[in-house]
Amino acid sequence: MPFPYKTVLVVGATSGIGLALTERMLSEGVTKIIALGRRQDKLDDLQKKHGDSKVSTVKFDITNLEGIPKMIEGVLKPHPSLDCAFLNSGIQRSVDFTEPSSIDLDVISTEFTTNYLSYVHLIKALLPHLQNRVKGGENAGLIFTTSGLALVPIVRCGNYCASKAAMHQLILVMREQLRDVGQSESGNTAEEKTSGENKKSKGVQVIEIYPPAVQTELHDEKHQPDIKDGRNMGMRLDEFTEEAWRGLERGDEDIPVGTTWKGFGYEEVEMRRKKLFGEMMEKMKGN
Repeated sequence: MPFPYKTVLVVGATSGIGLALTERMLSEGVTKIIALGRRQDKLDDLQKKHGDSKVSTVKFDITNLEGIPKMIEGVLKPHPSLDCAFLNSGIQRSVDFTEPSSIDLDVISTEFTTNYLSYVHLIKALLPHLQNRVKGGENAGLIFTTSGLALVPIVRCGNYCASKAAMHQLILVMREQLRDVGQSESGNTAEEKTSGENKKSKGVQVIEIYPPAVQTELHDEKHQPDIKDGRNMGMRLDEFTEEAWRGLERGDEDIPVGTTWKGFGYEEVEMRRKKLFGEMMEKMKGN
C-alpha cells in the first residue's frame, strides 16, 4: 500500500538516513516536508532543491528541551495538516570505562539527551495534535529510527547502545498504551508479516526502524576518532533506504533492516521478547 502520510515533520533531515528518507518521501508523493535540523546551510540547500511549496525548514537544536513545546507550536500553527513525525536525529560517541578519567560526562549527557530525552519531549508535544487527528477519523503516525544496537550492544559505544535500548523499550510501551486507550491498532509486526496477517492501524501508528551500521556521517572520524574510514562502514545508504521504504509502504510497525534481522537477533531474540511482553501484559490485566 502507498505511504499514508502527506505532511511530515522530519527531525534530523539534513544528512544521512533522515535526508535520504526525506528525499524518498518527496519522490513518492508526500506533499510537504517540515525539515528540522541544526545546520541552516543544509536546510537551505534542501529547500532550494525542492522549493518552499514542498519543504519548510526549522533550525532548532533538539537538546534545547525547554524550547521544544514552543517550537512544535510554531510548526503546527502553519501546518495544521501535519499527520506524521519522523524522529530520526542521533549522535554516537565512544566511551571507555577502563579509563574513567577519559569519560566526559557532558558528552554522555548530550548523547543521551539527543537520542532519548529529546524524543520524549517531542512525543509529549506532538501527541495531542496527532490524537486529535485520529479522533477526527484521519491518519496519524510517529516513526522512529533506533538501531540494531538497541537489541545487541557493542563494547565501544555503551552509552549510545543504552540510549537506543531505552528508546526501543519506550516505543514498545507507548504503542501498547495508545492501543489500550483505544487510540491505536498496531500495523504489521515482522512476525505478522511472515505469517501473512495484515492489520490496519486505526490510531496513532507507532513505527520503529532498526538500522544496522549504515554509511553515513554518524561514524565520521571527526566525531569518533577511534573509527578509521567510518563513512564507508556498514550498509550502503541507498540500499538501506530502499529496504526501509518497502517496510513503510507495507505499513509495518517494526522494520528491521539488513543484518538487524539476523545479525542483531531480531528474528531469534526480539520476536520472542515481544511474545513475552504480550504475555506479561495479559497477566497484568488480570491483576
